[in-house]
Amino acid sequence: CEGGEGAALPIASVRLAWRKEWECGHRVIDMQHQELIALANNLLNIAYAGAQKTQVVAQLEGLLNHIGWHFEAEEEVLAALNYPERHEHAAKHRQLLAKALRMKTLFQQHQLQMSAFFSFVVDDIVIGHMLQDDSRFFAHTRTAAQQHS
Repeated sequence: CEGGEGAALPIASVRLAWRKEWECGHRVIDMQHQELIALANNLLNIAYAGAQKTQVVAQLEGLLNHIGWHFEAEEEVLAALNYPERHEHAAKHRQLLAKALRMKTLFQQHQLQMSAFFSFVVDDIVIGHMLQDDSRFFAHTRTAAQQHS
């Protein structure tokens, strides 16, 4: 095996791609969701390109900050729309963010592989939350967007 600890891994490129059907109709939420995908892709790219752990952690912190900020903004939108399940949705946000922070700590302590964190981001946040949980409020945000058109 050539190269040291920082050598690039010989793996296929992994990339999340935004899809039009993921849009909820609220400009701010859709932009933040697209930014979440971009940040996750950037984290994947630098981690598997052999970046130093400090660079990966900095990118990871940026992603987690965006997730926390996005969750707050999304909750404000849902409250303004009087979305009936907004409190349950906010509780899911708190659970996801708490798990993400625990995983970050484990990664920093060398007790968790980066691939496990990526799996969490993709499976739990992007697919499980953004595409499944968030899709439950799409009818509300799309209706509101149409009324403002």
